[in-house]
Amino acid sequence: MLNRLTHSVLRKRKESRRRNLQFHIPTAIPLAPQLRLVQNDSSYISLQDIFDDFCHNKGMSREDSLMAFYDRVKALHDPSMTRPDAKYISLKSEVLEEIQTKMVPDTVLTNVSGATRVIDLG
Repeated sequence: MLNRLTHSVLRKRKESRRRNLQFHIPTAIPLAPQLRLVQNDSSYISLQDIFDDFCHNKGMSREDSLMAFYDRVKALHDPSMTRPDAKYISLKSEVLEEIQTKMVPDTVLTNVSGATRVIDLG
């Protein structure tokens, strides 16, 4: 249902029609709680692949942005707080915005090159 809704929104947008964007949810067969078989098709590109390409082009590891976020939050954390309050939550959102502006911009998906991209959500 969500997939059909997403496709209808994509068809209405000029940029997504021009780029022929589609979302694909691969078939997954659970074998055990920790193990599942997932359909893999090389004609699809996943959101992780897009992020990996971005990181490779920028010369950084894909974990760098995540580690920078956690290091910054850990440095700003006050151990005397027993429960996270509004100040701490707003501080985390400011750190996230800082990471977005310095390391991973909002335009990562916009700048994906290629004639036809089917994004794999698996």
